This record gives sequence, structure tokens and C-alpha cells, in this order.
Amino acid sequence: MRSLVCLLLLAGPLAADDDGKDFYPMKVGTKWTYTLGKQDQKFIVTAAAQEKVGDRTCVKFESRRNDQLIAAELVSFEKNAFYRI
Repeated sequence: MRSLVCLLLLAGPLAADDDGKDFYPMKVGTKWTYTLGKQDQKFIVTAAAQEKVGDRTCVKFESRRNDQLIAAELVSFEKNAFYRI
């Protein structure tokens, strides 16, 4: 599952004039829902909260499978690039 989250974060390059907000929405409350194969299982990634790490404002993304938290990470967007903190 962590591989899927990594792929989502590294899905493609941004254009130099793109601020990234449409490419990877980081507004708290944004959700992506995936169905796992032909199963009834759901994989949901949520922008859960903003957190400050040093001088960076990050968004905490939580990944859940069938309502069970399986991963969490902090992501920051700066100068047309995403950073995993």
C-alpha cells in the first residue's frame, strides 16, 4: 500500500508555471477513494490536517483501508515541487 501512496505523490512532473494546487490538491478534507481490485475493500487517502515542521507548512495525509489507518505522512509543496517530510 505504501507503494501506491508513493506513486500518487510522484505521479508526474509539474510545468514550470504550474503552482501544483490543481495537480495535487492539499486542502484539508480532500479525499481520494480507490476500490481494491474486484473486492469490496476501499483504500482512502485524506488530507487530514496541517502541521508545521520547522519553517514548512505541511499537510498530513492519512491512508486507510476499510477505515483502518495504515499509513500517515507529511507533505510540503514549495517552488513547484512536493516534499515528503
